[in-house]
Formats: sequence, C-alpha cells, structure tokens
Amino acid sequence: MLYMKDIYIKRSDFNLKIDELKCDHHSKVALLGKNGSGKSTFFNIITGLLKPQSGVILYNNKPLEHIRIDKRARLFAYLPQFFTLIFNFTVFEIIHFGRYPFYNKKGINKIDREKTNEMIELFDLTKMKHKRWCELSGGEKQRVAIAKTLNQETACVYLDEPLSMLDIKHQINVLKIIKTLNKLVILSTHDINLIKEYVERLIFFKNGRIAADLNINELNEAICESIYDVPVKKINNYFMFC
Repeated sequence: MLYMKDIYIKRSDFNLKIDELKCDHHSKVALLGKNGSGKSTFFNIITGLLKPQSGVILYNNKPLEHIRIDKRARLFAYLPQFFTLIFNFTVFEIIHFGRYPFYNKKGINKIDREKTNEMIELFDLTKMKHKRWCELSGGEKQRVAIAKTLNQETACVYLDEPLSMLDIKHQINVLKIIKTLNKLVILSTHDINLIKEYVERLIFFKNGRIAADLNINELNEAICESIYDVPVKKINNYFMFC
C-alpha cells in the first residue's frame, strides 16, 4: 500500500531521514515520539505537501508524484494537527465537505447525504448537526474534523494527533471506530497507554529518525526510556513515566 525508501528532507536546522518503511493495507499504526521528532513532517511528506530532497514514495507501487490530485483525494485523507475554518459552516456542511472528491455536475446526491448523516451519528454529533463552527467547543470541533476526514472514504487515513482536545469518552469512541476500519490508518499520539489496545504497530521517531518500529506486544520500558529520556515503570501492563 504505502512504501518509502531513502527519504531525506531538510528544513532549517531539522532533517528527517527514513531508510525504508512499508505500511500494508488494513494496518493500524501509531506514530510516537517527543515534540519536534518528525511526526508531522512525516505526514506532510506522504501526502505530498512537502517534497523530500531525495527518496521515493509509492502507493500500490506507483510514485506519489505520478498520482493526480483528484486521484489522491480518493486514495488518502489527512487531518493535520491544527484544523481551522474561516467561514462559519454548520456541522453537517463541514462533514459533508469530505464527500467533495465524489462531487459531480449534479452536486449533492442522496448517497453523499446518507453517508454524511452516518458520520454525524457515529461521532455523537446528531444533536449539534445544525450548529455552526463558532458555536462548538474545541473537542466538538475535533470530532467534526475527524468525521469529515473519514467521510472522504479513502483507502488510507492519516490523523495527526486526533485525540487532542477530546474527553476520554470520545477518545475511546474514536479509537474504536478506527480499529474497525478496513483500511490503513496512521495516527500520531502521545498517549501510549490509551492507544495500545487499538493499534497493532508502533513507530517511534527521535531526532528525525525512526528509532523503533515494532509490534505492540514488543513494547517495553527500555524502549520508552530511550525515546523519551525519562525513567519508565511498567505496572499492570501500563507504562508509568516518572
């Protein structure tokens, strides 16, 4: 599905280097690491927002630069770390924007409306369906943004810190939804204990490099300590950072 090799990009005094990385269809992958370790840069590269100085990015063996923009919109959906809107659209309208890659000259159709309403219900937004963006709390805005992203119905979904601003109930709901998706999902997070029940693979970044790439069952205190540079204890299968 997604393959990267010999990636190198330099931005000011930061550089990201990935020798080789492969993510298969249906995989659920979490990116972790300290602030500034390269997670957001990684997302910008695999979505074509940033072009590396060297290396290749393939989707189903096809180079990213050879995939037209309209085809990319049906291949992957990306929610950046900071999602903002200038215009004061309603919740329904915003989530419906995710259907844009499927628009035609006839405009909105019945299927697009149905899928949008399904997302609204799935993310517990039914009661605020007609509320406008400025009327929502930070957590409600985040749920709307995630729902819009998934409403794009792509084979790959990239979410940069999607759990930020969400209360614990909705964090768990989002993770449960992600786990059921029959597609590649890559998300970044800082909460190891919360996500470890919902993903299969962990990729740790440190100083612009992949410091560890492992199955969730392989995670241990030594790896956490090497990534975050703080003492770690494992108690009842939970990692305590001291």
